[in-house]
Amino acid sequence: MNNSIIANNTNGNGPSDCTTTGWVSADYAIVGATDGCLIGGLVGSQFGTAANPVAPMLAALATDTTAGLRYRAPLASSTAIDSGEVSSVCNAPYFSGDLPVSTDMLGNPRSADGNDDGIVACDIGAIEVKPDTTPDAFAFSDQIDVAVNTEIASDVITVSGVASLSQASINIDNGEYRINSNDFTAEDGVVNNGDSIDVRHTSSNENSATTNTVLTIGGVSDTFSSITVAAIPDTTPDAFSFTGQTNVALNTTINSNSVTISGLEAAAAIAITGGEYRINGGSFTTIAGVVENSNTVVVRQTSSATYSTSTHAVLTIGGVSDTFSLTTLPNTTPDAFGFTDQSNVALNTLSTSNTVTISGINAAATISVSGGEYRINGGDFNASAGVANNGDVVVVRQASSADFSTTTEAVLTIGGVNDAFSVTTLACSVLPETVLPDTMPDAFSFISQEGIEINTLITSGAFSVSGLEAEAPISISGGEYSINDGEFTSSEGVVNNDDLVVVRYTSSESYETATDAVLSVGGVSFTYRVTTLAEPAAKPSEADAGGSSKSSKGSFGYWLLPLFALLAVRRFRIFR
Repeated sequence: MNNSIIANNTNGNGPSDCTTTGWVSADYAIVGATDGCLIGGLVGSQFGTAANPVAPMLAALATDTTAGLRYRAPLASSTAIDSGEVSSVCNAPYFSGDLPVSTDMLGNPRSADGNDDGIVACDIGAIEVKPDTTPDAFAFSDQIDVAVNTEIASDVITVSGVASLSQASINIDNGEYRINSNDFTAEDGVVNNGDSIDVRHTSSNENSATTNTVLTIGGVSDTFSSITVAAIPDTTPDAFSFTGQTNVALNTTINSNSVTISGLEAAAAIAITGGEYRINGGSFTTIAGVVENSNTVVVRQTSSATYSTSTHAVLTIGGVSDTFSLTTLPNTTPDAFGFTDQSNVALNTLSTSNTVTISGINAAATISVSGGEYRINGGDFNASAGVANNGDVVVVRQASSADFSTTTEAVLTIGGVNDAFSVTTLACSVLPETVLPDTMPDAFSFISQEGIEINTLITSGAFSVSGLEAEAPISISGGEYSINDGEFTSSEGVVNNDDLVVVRYTSSESYETATDAVLSVGGVSFTYRVTTLAEPAAKPSEADAGGSSKSSKGSFGYWLLPLFALLAVRRFRIFR
């Protein structure tokens, strides 16, 4: 009966675990009641009597589902545990000749430190109790508000509750672990009692998200969790824009266009420099505040008190800024200017004013005249509206009245400021007799030309102006004129007595066509006529050009010498 448990048996008289007729060996055995037995050996055995039986402390009858064997395993308090031979290999129970075996009846390794006393010994009986590899419960401290997508390490736990000579399995899900500060790994392994374990994982790449790592030791698990920091709400708005304004009145309060704030996830700071703002039609303010998504904002500021000057109001929301700019209108109202009136002016005479210099403006101003002409900086006289700039020099002229003692005005207006240049003709008087200078020339004529090539520049002969006592106006239509071999021009001008005048223009593009250039001097007009030649006849053929002689009509041009009668020009005398 070596290495066996015999207990809890009865007969009609009470407990009775064995009856023998001779001696039996019972080393490392438990016999509940040995009454009626002759037992020898007694090495490591536990015997009781009917009066005081030994309780082997066995669990209820169980069936191994793999092998189909029925057994009763020792409870944790059973004295059968580790009470057999102190050996890594145990002898078989019953009467098997004490042959050594390495496993128990269920195939579990034999022997083991079943009671965790640090000594490996065989259990009495057919079942070898496994050492305890289930650790005490352990727990990791979860972490919150961790950075996204960051490696997070747990606190360290110490394994306890595992049999001292045994190891417990360890595995991890969604992370890595390390034992006693060695390298991290995700592979399954084993751990000993007293080992230090910590785990790690990578936090979520999203805000406010949880990442879980489950560590299991000997069937006991705990989860290490990390929660990423909550997303910081976006307080940076989309870009916004104010439309600048130009030509605004001086020292005037101007409102901007309205902008609608977008792109915010939470209230954003709002501040302004150089002006005021209002939100959703509220009161204007300069005090910093907050603005919400979809709010409407308007900015206002006061324009400069100086012409052509820019001012700026800068609105900043959540770090994004834009500027509302105002530029005042330019000053186009000049300082007052004045012309000196003229009196006792001859009748129907061009009178030119004194010069005035434009001042007080910083941009071009409109200029116009009524009743006369003006010129700027010595340019041509002109009656059309235009522009004048600061520092320009302006002169006005007008023709005096054809009546005595009559005042005429030429009114010059610049940027809304005007002044009149007044001219008053002399009074009528018969004494003394006054003769005005004669500005009407003696009659003159041009010799017309015929038989001229088409589209050809033709110049007249020169004539000498005579009969003038003062300069006379000269003008032309349909051509150009030159005075004293000067440059040809088609503009109005003046001519003096004895000046040599030549006229030119281009003949017609058509055959047998007359064109005229009309020159006017001192109110007397004269025509210079040019007539193109007749269209040429077709060339004769080579057959007609043979040996026979033919008469042909010679071509000739017609010329015309116009006769002009000398006109007696009446000289008018004007009596004062």
